[in-house]
Amino acid sequence: MGNAYALHDASWRSTFGGEIYKTNGSHGCINLPVARAAELYGLLHVGDVVWVHK
Repeated sequence: MGNAYALHDASWRSTFGGEIYKTNGSHGCINLPVARAAELYGLLHVGDVVWVHK
């Protein structure tokens, strides 16, 4: 899956969003606060399509 990305919790981060990706970004994953990751886990199912926009 060359176009797959992971959405997962990132408990090691203290801030999210904004322009953090410019200096302290991920290598393709989308880092989320633990509570937001849990919220998405409860909404999505394996096979659901998620569109990621920059």
